[in-house]
Amino acid sequence: MEEITNPVNDKKATDKAEESVIIYRSWFICLWLLGPVRFAKAMFALLSYAFFSKPISSFGLPKQVETILDTFTPIIDKNCEKKRNGAKGGSYGYMGGRPKNPKGVSLETPNVNETDTKNENETVLVNESAAEMENHLETGHTTNKAHTDSLFFLFVFFFRNLLSPKKQAEKFVTHYTATGWRLGGGDYVATDEQRIALAMKWEIKDDKIGRFRDEDLAMWRSLYTIAPPEIKGLMLDDNVRFSRNEKAIIKCPKDVMDWIEDHIDKTKPIVKPWLGTLKLEYLSY
Repeated sequence: MEEITNPVNDKKATDKAEESVIIYRSWFICLWLLGPVRFAKAMFALLSYAFFSKPISSFGLPKQVETILDTFTPIIDKNCEKKRNGAKGGSYGYMGGRPKNPKGVSLETPNVNETDTKNENETVLVNESAAEMENHLETGHTTNKAHTDSLFFLFVFFFRNLLSPKKQAEKFVTHYTATGWRLGGGDYVATDEQRIALAMKWEIKDDKIGRFRDEDLAMWRSLYTIAPPEIKGLMLDDNVRFSRNEKAIIKCPKDVMDWIEDHIDKTKPIVKPWLGTLKLEYLSY
């Protein structure tokens, strides 16, 4: 497991460190259920990411633990971004306010007792693009707003290596929105962590497993860990593809390609081992 040496005395490590972060009690409970040893390693990795931007993938954690932590990091990123933007001189928050909701986006809590028309509106939100789903995360940590969780579910299904992750995320959210996020026994699935755990167990009947090779998925996941929020959603696009034959090819949205190339100091150490001796080419769209 990677370590941070004397972070208190390491000026280079602390200069760009966050002074404070938000950690939710539900996260503590979720990680504690992993057992004391895994809890300690997971919490160390999570706090190292939150304060020092250390990639979760660099700690050598079990895949199950890493997946859980990777569902928390977008929330940390969003909270830190909102804190920075709320500072004097930020893009908003100078007078203590916050940006208006995107036009046409409802952030109301789903109500299963309302009419079918209301439920249809909620389904429209589920069917939006990954980039639009990202906008919904501006509300921060949510507990019972199903449509604001969509990007998290897209993340789960993409890294479960499914052929159509967006389709599966839509089906999952649509199904449980219709049931009021209640299981067959009537239990209410309330928190992000419970819903993500439910998504991990979602039975896939009409999709193919194994779209990417393990090394492809591991490389992309490591890039995802360090990507900014506006890039993360684009990285989960259904059309992303990888090829390593006579040359290495990454097919991805142009904004993702530009981000990889513009931050080569951070991305090269991740992509280079995947490339080996091959030359990298992009197919952007």
